[in-house]
Amino acid sequence: MQWESRLSIGIKQFDEHHKELIRIIAELRNSKNSGESHVYLKNLLFELLSYTKYHFTAEERMMEKHHYPEFEKHKKEHVELTEQVEYFLDRYSLGKTDLDEEIFEFLKKWLFEHILETDKKMGEYLHIRGVE
Repeated sequence: MQWESRLSIGIKQFDEHHKELIRIIAELRNSKNSGESHVYLKNLLFELLSYTKYHFTAEERMMEKHHYPEFEKHKKEHVELTEQVEYFLDRYSLGKTDLDEEIFEFLKKWLFEHILETDKKMGEYLHIRGVE
């Protein structure tokens, strides 16, 4: 999993955040595949959750500041992913699940679809209002 130029939403801050989210997910997958310890992988999942919350908070503040009309819908998607990552972390921490390919595919699919559809629309709205 890596950054692709088509994922740019034209808002530098959020493009950088998206790159970091992709980096963390890729590191998690690579670390899993190379046999890193349970504790190391759990810490990466926690890093993913923490950075996801940080990024979503930044987006939500920007949307509120500029009165984005689809704020509630967008925020709902954020809540859904946050809850899913929390669920993965909790289950993995308790040893009730492994980090299998299905989880990585879910994260990639969700993130790419969210960026290409929901965030692109937000980016266009913010760009018209002078945000770069």
